[in-house]
Amino acid sequence: MLKKVVIITNIPSPYRVDFFHYLQENVKKYEFHIIYSSVRNTSRQWHADEDRIQNSTFLKSHNIKIKKRYDEHDIYIPYGVGKALDGLKPDVVVAMEYNPTILMAMHWCRKHKVKYISWTDGTLNSEKNISRIQRLCRKYIISRADAFIGSSTASRETQIAYGAPEEKCYISFLTVDLEKYIRDKKN
Repeated sequence: MLKKVVIITNIPSPYRVDFFHYLQENVKKYEFHIIYSSVRNTSRQWHADEDRIQNSTFLKSHNIKIKKRYDEHDIYIPYGVGKALDGLKPDVVVAMEYNPTILMAMHWCRKHKVKYISWTDGTLNSEKNISRIQRLCRKYIISRADAFIGSSTASRETQIAYGAPEEKCYISFLTVDLEKYIRDKKN
């Protein structure tokens, strides 16, 4: 019987959709299902190849926009995280970043004794200006995770800095076919 892995992330960004599609098509040892907190982020101007989005659930969520000095940030308050996980019955949940969707998923995993893996793209540099509450949230999630995935060596170092045991931290580099995303080869 295949192990069922549920990956939870915010939106279908093109590079992630390609990665998830690769896993679903090529890693036959597991059945992968993706849960997205929202269909799209209004502050992002990209669109994923919808033909590559397979075995996916899009949660209904309330979107809160946080305006920053040079950017906007979206926070999704989802509905039905537990219900979606109840229906999927995963053996493992891999959850990206540290938002309300992830907190709900982490608590569901603990309640149902399902392995929970924390995955981040964040680095100490990219997170140098986060709030105290955000730091506490990261430490809270990291203290309850069974393992960790960082999208770079710097992401792995960040997880360790927040309290992740070094021997439980792994790297999954953000690698995709870049030719697909090159707009102007001169630049």
